[in-house]
Amino acid sequence: MIKVCRECKRELDLDQDFYTNKDCKDGHTPTCKICYKSSRKDYYYLRGGRETIKVSSKILRDKLKEEVLQHYGGVCACCGIIESAFLSIDHVNGGGTKQRKALGFGGSAFYTWLRKMGFPEGFQVLCHNCNMGRHVNGGVCPHKR
Repeated sequence: MIKVCRECKRELDLDQDFYTNKDCKDGHTPTCKICYKSSRKDYYYLRGGRETIKVSSKILRDKLKEEVLQHYGGVCACCGIIESAFLSIDHVNGGGTKQRKALGFGGSAFYTWLRKMGFPEGFQVLCHNCNMGRHVNGGVCPHKR
């Protein structure tokens, strides 16, 4: 099947020269692979290149993490540490690994999921030490023994 690229106006093979995209009417990008790559590269450099994008992405991830931590209390539920660099979200009744595998993601994508789901119950803030302590001690932090 033949399709005309929106950018270069060449007639090209639909399946070989265009990327698939389920959001487009015919299931393929409106521009050919060459034009698509070129436009993405231009966009990338207009945004400041790799370092700028890495910094802005980190800022957004940090804001998201802070929002989620604050919603769930902002301090370690076990030892009271408040430094966000040491804090993470913990499943109150365990099962974090099982849930991450079922969802197919973890990290900042998990924080996005929590916000999208309206901050469901069953989660708490723990520092990494308390979280790992619970993991290796059958669900009980060493502080509680």
